[in-house]
Amino acid sequence: MGPNADPYSQSFPGMQELKLTGKGNFDPLPFLSDDLALPFLEPDCICHGASAPPGEYPDVAREDYSSSVDLAWLWDRQDLLRLHAGPAPVGDEKEFVRVFNCFKSPGVARMIGDRRGRNYSELPLRGPSSGLPTGVHLLGLIAKPSQYLAVSVTDRKDFYTQLRVGARKAMKNCLYPPLRTADLVGTQALCKLLREGPNRVRARDCDRRSLLVPPVDAEGPRVFALFEAIFQGDHSRVEVATCKCLDSARSAYAESGLLGSTEKDLQEVCLGKVGGAELDSSPWRDRSALSLLGRRGPKRLSLAAVSLVLAASPCTTDCLHLCLMGGWTSILLYRRPLMAVLVKGAEVRSGSPNVIPLPRSVADELVVVSALAPLAVSDLSAQLLPEVFATDSSEDAAASVQAPCDPDVLRALWLSADRRGGYSRMLSKAEALLKSHDPDFEELGDRFGNEASGLAVRSHAERPRSLRFHCLEVGVRVGAISDDLRSLGWVPGPALGFEASPEYDLKSCHLVGWISHLLERGLLDSLVIRPPVSDFSVHRRPATRTFARPQGREREGERALDHRRAESSLFLFRHAVLVGVPAVLLQPGSSVMPRLPAWRTTMSRDGVVQQVWGKRHWVALLCNLALSDGPNSFDPECPEQAAYSHLARCLDSSLRKRFAALACSDLCVEGLETPLANHIALSSKWSVRDVWAWPRPVHINILESSTVYRLLRSIALETISARIVSLLDSNVSRCALSKGRSSAKGLFQVLWRTAALEVGFGLYPAYPFCPTRWMPADGPSRDGSPPLAVPGLDCAWTSGERLIDLQRLPRLRRWASNWVRLVLRLSSPASPVLRHDRRFASFAARTFFGSGMDFDATLGYPGEGPALFSFRVFRVWVFISFILLSHGMLQPRNLADRLRKTARQDLPLPLGRPVEKHTQRVRDRLWDEFAAWLRGNGLDLEAVFGEGAIDIDFVNIVLGKYGRELYQAGRPYSHCSETINAASSLHPKIRRLLQPAWDVAFSWMRNETHHHHVAMPWQVLLAMISIALYWGWPLFAGCMALTWGGLARAGEVFQAYRHCLFLPSDVRLTTQWVILAIPEPKTRYKAARHQSLKVDHPDLIEVIEFAFSGLSPGQKLWPMSDQSFRNRFQRILAALHLQSLPRPFTKTLDLGSMRAGGATWLMMVSEDSELVRRRGRWLTSKIMEIYIQEVSALQFLPALPKADRDYLLDWAGMYSYIFARVRSLKGTPPHMWQIFLGRGA
Repeated sequence: MGPNADPYSQSFPGMQELKLTGKGNFDPLPFLSDDLALPFLEPDCICHGASAPPGEYPDVAREDYSSSVDLAWLWDRQDLLRLHAGPAPVGDEKEFVRVFNCFKSPGVARMIGDRRGRNYSELPLRGPSSGLPTGVHLLGLIAKPSQYLAVSVTDRKDFYTQLRVGARKAMKNCLYPPLRTADLVGTQALCKLLREGPNRVRARDCDRRSLLVPPVDAEGPRVFALFEAIFQGDHSRVEVATCKCLDSARSAYAESGLLGSTEKDLQEVCLGKVGGAELDSSPWRDRSALSLLGRRGPKRLSLAAVSLVLAASPCTTDCLHLCLMGGWTSILLYRRPLMAVLVKGAEVRSGSPNVIPLPRSVADELVVVSALAPLAVSDLSAQLLPEVFATDSSEDAAASVQAPCDPDVLRALWLSADRRGGYSRMLSKAEALLKSHDPDFEELGDRFGNEASGLAVRSHAERPRSLRFHCLEVGVRVGAISDDLRSLGWVPGPALGFEASPEYDLKSCHLVGWISHLLERGLLDSLVIRPPVSDFSVHRRPATRTFARPQGREREGERALDHRRAESSLFLFRHAVLVGVPAVLLQPGSSVMPRLPAWRTTMSRDGVVQQVWGKRHWVALLCNLALSDGPNSFDPECPEQAAYSHLARCLDSSLRKRFAALACSDLCVEGLETPLANHIALSSKWSVRDVWAWPRPVHINILESSTVYRLLRSIALETISARIVSLLDSNVSRCALSKGRSSAKGLFQVLWRTAALEVGFGLYPAYPFCPTRWMPADGPSRDGSPPLAVPGLDCAWTSGERLIDLQRLPRLRRWASNWVRLVLRLSSPASPVLRHDRRFASFAARTFFGSGMDFDATLGYPGEGPALFSFRVFRVWVFISFILLSHGMLQPRNLADRLRKTARQDLPLPLGRPVEKHTQRVRDRLWDEFAAWLRGNGLDLEAVFGEGAIDIDFVNIVLGKYGRELYQAGRPYSHCSETINAASSLHPKIRRLLQPAWDVAFSWMRNETHHHHVAMPWQVLLAMISIALYWGWPLFAGCMALTWGGLARAGEVFQAYRHCLFLPSDVRLTTQWVILAIPEPKTRYKAARHQSLKVDHPDLIEVIEFAFSGLSPGQKLWPMSDQSFRNRFQRILAALHLQSLPRPFTKTLDLGSMRAGGATWLMMVSEDSELVRRRGRWLTSKIMEIYIQEVSALQFLPALPKADRDYLLDWAGMYSYIFARVRSLKGTPPHMWQIFLGRGA
């Protein structure tokens, strides 16, 4: 800057040195696009509402009054001054502008406007200047051997002040303090103000004292000075682009009145500066045919001199070091391989400004980079080699291959390759192993790597995204719906009401264009339009329109403007319908606008409905809106504000559904693969260039980078100054080699050697990514051969404009790249695929997704159309008809088929997964209870499990809520689990999607821990058999012995018949075991259909033989009910004082204890788990271990009180005596056994 660092100090260049050239004679509005025109006219439309924090806005209270007056006179002489009477046109004291001078040249200063407060409150705009190329982008130029490059540049003189702004924009360029009109007498601006109206401040404007209200004092009224041009300091970033032809550009600027600096123009110069770079193709270099591009030579040499001086010092400052690193980085961008020099220097970190020691390693790097500064340029005349290369490496060997390629395709491939590089973290051991052995392993690029490693975490909140609104209100009396949506968490845009600004008038083409731009680019999610009614009201006198003649008699003056506003409103509404955005168009009931033909045409579109509500009978045209209570959700008698609140809730519901639909359709396709590189890899005729073996194993990323170095070394021996295209399947190596440096220390040596080759021999490689599955060098690196060429894309795709379209495609994930390749292979190059000039090409992708509304099948399916899909629908219809008509046409082939058909007539196949009849009856009963609960909550089964797409999230919420209420009501766990099973049985497609509902059931199980059956010890079994025989219950004793000894389920014994039981006496004691065939085992659908149990304990065999040998084959082993067996079981437990057990037992003995007790005893005596599993017929050992309770069986007797334990053991000890006496009483009625045994005892 100037001689002093403080721009507001007294020693800074004064007013006499300030130079203004422009007079605001150029109106840029006709040249602005739709997204920039309205912000240029009305800056408030891009305000996000936040104000600048302290220290981030100018302190205008310290402004000098006399300097402001002098500045106003200077502006007036250039016709750049506008005066404003009344309150300040800015909304906050922070938005005033403070002006200072900036040193430009001796005796000349430029004016800078300090608009930090206003700039902070405005959203940043992305205009065409963001796409202007910089000097680094010029590295993509390739000069042919017969050509040379020259620079032609024309400059506009002080173009900031040449741009005339409107009144609303000028109001944001407001100076402080307000100026007395007496000090401005004679200015053109004051005369203009007097002509427009009285130059005074009304008393009601001075009710409060503030910087925003100019005081009225004895010296006369005051006014605010406004600047009617663009400040240099406005974040609008004004740029004036130059056409291709310099003479044409000058003519165009002259016709528009844009003044230029002819003395600064460059025309066809061989040594000139453009875009921050210096192009040098001077005549003396023509002999070597060089065209060098880099930073200016004086800057490189000056920075090298400073670096050498600093390298001789033992210390430096952190600020100076950062400035040096930044300067060298900007220089080395023009020769990226030299970035490998700065390794230690980039690791120096800074805190607060202080002196730090300068390590010798950093000083050495500064010396090296200073010596190489003259080489930090690129030769634009370097030509592309006619071959394309590919390199790959395995852990044992590496190879490079080459193939001839079309020059145009090579150029496109070199230009589209990423030559900037990126984050290059080396693969971990697990990732390297996966890459070597997993063919599906995919590297996702630097963006995903940064996020995965935590490097993408931001330390501060970003400013809001520019022009991204969830809702916009436009028209008259707007803002109520936006306020309600803001309270619901949405971000609505500014209220575009005509009361706020004349630029918000619906007749303005710039307003309509701006809103259309937001809709097409997916930056606006809902729209509310409320056009004025003045000329369309039937109450207007004299009446110009009626319900019978809504178009009126004549259109002129204000009537024509009202008609234009109505047309603009309907146009915006139809545009919202086109892009699938929820939209509302409001009119009062007294308006004849709904009678217009355009209104009726709009209402006839799909998804558009008309509603009438409110005491004033408002008419609303709605599209893509979720009406919360059905078609008649608007109460006809509700007040206007309540209707607005209800409309806001409907918009809230619509926006949530829209975002949910967009989230389902939002697929992450960003990756590394490009269709052009894949096409080259697959369709080229590859030949092996070199193959070699590695001497020792190294990290795979180092090997792949070293392979590239070997390729460049072999090319350097053949040619110099060449551009090379080499396919690479390692993203880490590709990023590191392109960037020139890496944070991975293992790659330092490779990068240094590669940099020396590229700089020394003038090599300019590009490394397009090629996936491993299509890498042509993969086979030779593994003792194979290159793959054969396969048919690629049509040759028309790789020539002319289609090649450019192919080059523009982004980098994609593997699956997306495969789909794109398939589409391109099946599409003709003449088709509109990838065309940027076709209709809807400028629309954002989100505008093609559904609105999120409920699907209406009567309106057709998405994408249906009579021309494209009619034949496909016909084919599907024919196929379905064939299936339906052919049902039952199959006939039995022979006698065996007819017999099977006859047998199956009474056994139809059930729908869904088959279950037991009892289980199905339980589920049906529970499902009816669930349906009744739904009706009690205002729902039904159709609403939850309706036809079509089931909302699985809603189903899980309903089932989870029902389960929690069952839990609170004290119902058993089976009611919850069987209800979920019933839902999955009736709707099989949701079976694996009910995890949230099962989570409620699992939480239930955790709160009510399930206790396993207590294992019955053998002593208890003998005691219970003794009492059963004593009481005359031989069948009970036999069932207990069969269940305990055969590890049977109690139900299996209850259902068994005598003919299913195989006793030793049946075969004259030739066997010593008992076999029971189980006709319907529990696991018959998962294991063997025919199962049996075996008892081989002699004592138990005697009891079973005694109990059942006398039964006839058709008799059941237990002829009474199951409950009678349970009652007798409990009576015997009570007789043994075992009806309740002491701690640590939480359950008492039950029928399941016999199976668990028998399994536990068998495991303890045999120590053979497989024997126990086979005897118990368990499918897995894991299930068996639930029943094996060795510890509890051993603890059972010691845990009993001594008296109870002794009493139990006494009965167990009497087993032999009781059984012997009972056998002797065979033939005596069992109910009399107790009498005889009592006498004997």
